[in-house]
Amino acid sequence: MHFIILDEKSRWAIIQQGMNQETRLARRYHWLYRTANNMIDDGRRGISAVKREESVLDLSTRISQENRSDMLELVRCNPMRYRHIFGDRKQMTLYPENEKVVDLNISVDWNKLRDIYEYSPSDFGELFMMHGVGSSTIRAISYLAEIIFGSEPSFSDPLKFSFALGGKDGIPKPVNYDDYDKCLAFYSDVLSDYKTGREESMIMVKNLANAGFRLSSG
Repeated sequence: MHFIILDEKSRWAIIQQGMNQETRLARRYHWLYRTANNMIDDGRRGISAVKREESVLDLSTRISQENRSDMLELVRCNPMRYRHIFGDRKQMTLYPENEKVVDLNISVDWNKLRDIYEYSPSDFGELFMMHGVGSSTIRAISYLAEIIFGSEPSFSDPLKFSFALGGKDGIPKPVNYDDYDKCLAFYSDVLSDYKTGREESMIMVKNLANAGFRLSSG
C-alpha cells in the first residue's frame, strides 16, 4: 500500500505499508520531502508497527554504511571467486579434506550474484533497485559481506511508533472511540488557539513538533 500526500507548495509525504506474511502484522513507513536527497542513511521519518522485533536487518541506517560498501565491493569483484570457500551441503564431499569450507546457514543464489557482477551496479541504490534482486538476495549479499569483510550491519529494529488508539482489526487492541474523541477534541482546540495566536498553544504545538521530529529522527 502506498499513500502520497502533496500540498500546494509541492511538499510531500509518503506512507508505505508492508505485511509480514508469517505474523500477518503490518508496518507503516513514513518518508518526507526533506529527506528526498538521502533515502538511505536514516532518511525515513518514522516506522509504525504493533511490536518491536528482536532482530531486524536494517541497511537503511548509517550504522550499516560499511556493510553496504562491502556489499558493493563483493558484487563488483566477482563474488563467484568466493563460492569455493562456502560449503554447499550437497557438494561438500567434492572438496579436498584440507580445504577450509564455511557452511552457510542461508541459501545463496550464486547465479543471481553472477548476474549482479556482470551488471556492476554503481551504488547501493542501483543494486537495491535491480530487476530480480529481492529481499532474500540483499540479505544474502549482506551476510556474505559480513563474513568475508567483517562489516556487521545493524540488526536493531528501527521501530519508532505504535498504534496508541487501537486498530480496526483489534490489533494491538480494539479502537477506543472515547479516546479518539478526546484526542480529536484536544488537537482541534489546540489548533484553533494556535491560529488565533494564543501563546500557550503556539508553544505547545512547537514542542509537539520538536518531540515528533526527535522521535522520527532516532
